[in-house]
Amino acid sequence: MLENIASPVAESLIYLCRCAVNQETADKEKLKNTDLDELYKLASRHMLAAITGLALQSAGLCSEDFAKAISRAYWKTMILDTERSAVCEKLNEAGIWYVPLKGSVIKDWYPQFGMRESADCDILFDKGFEEQVRDIMLGLGYTVESYGAGHHDVYFKEPVTNMQMHVDLFGEGYEARLNDYYCSIRERLLPKTGSELEFRPEDLYLYLLSHEWEHYQKAGTGLRSILDTYVLLQRYEGALDWTYIEQETQKLGLGDFETQNRMLARRLFGTGSLSDSDREMLRYILSSGVHGTYVNRVQNDVQKLGGGLLGRIKYFFRRFFLPEDLLKRKYPFFWKHRILLPVLPLYRIVSSLSKGHIQKELKSVQSKRS
Repeated sequence: MLENIASPVAESLIYLCRCAVNQETADKEKLKNTDLDELYKLASRHMLAAITGLALQSAGLCSEDFAKAISRAYWKTMILDTERSAVCEKLNEAGIWYVPLKGSVIKDWYPQFGMRESADCDILFDKGFEEQVRDIMLGLGYTVESYGAGHHDVYFKEPVTNMQMHVDLFGEGYEARLNDYYCSIRERLLPKTGSELEFRPEDLYLYLLSHEWEHYQKAGTGLRSILDTYVLLQRYEGALDWTYIEQETQKLGLGDFETQNRMLARRLFGTGSLSDSDREMLRYILSSGVHGTYVNRVQNDVQKLGGGLLGRIKYFFRRFFLPEDLLKRKYPFFWKHRILLPVLPLYRIVSSLSKGHIQKELKSVQSKRS
């Protein structure tokens, strides 16, 4: 099924993830030539080491790296669950409405605890209570990593809890159509327990799709996103209102992406043969890793500006003359002291040269997108 698309290691990774989410025992014979060290590196790059290790265990195979990944995923999931529960309890006590997002929700739909790894916890809450939520987080022992600088505030607590408290689902730096569509999301949320709200299944699917697309078209997204889509589709099989979803994806401008993403998820982790468009999408996803790549980000930006030599020229023009919103977000000191703005280009060049960023960017502009 994956001939001429994926390396043997990538084929094994996809096969093992398919076995795990469908609760099937992996065939040891199919894995006899798999390099477990290379498999671990690729699985880690896509944040799929724990689920891959669990599938390997079902076949009577494993390695020390995978065993550690499974233990680490159990440990981190328990900590994140405990910390999220404590935050939600405080939000309930304060009467502030909130909604757990993304991995905080999806992880519970995987067949086994710890199977779906997460880097952080995301919670949407009533933006009118940002200061009160900051006090809650400080009272729970968190330090403030970022506050009031975007669509979410970031808090950290040792040893591993990174809590992203969202006042909006999207914001500055995101596509205007996403910001416009999700600015009134509160109207679509349903009551759950206490002050907790939740998405109806169709709106949750649409939000996850929008979030995935945002990553996909910027720097790329990895296999975990496709696996999340498959798990969600399996959970709500036959219960989703596809007329509503089609109507809303047209509003979002994501109709084609939704269809392609859904078909790839079902064919890759379920049954069916991949189409040519599936294969092209899969190549890009396999090259991206869970957070995408710098080369993809640069090349995608060049393509949005027309591609070719003209696209490259426009790209460097925009990198040199930053738009106002980006200037305010990335260089608040210069924005506050605007008399120093003429010095900013020189500051950026010197800073980038010292870190090797300019050399990397020039190479990325000349590269072909994965």
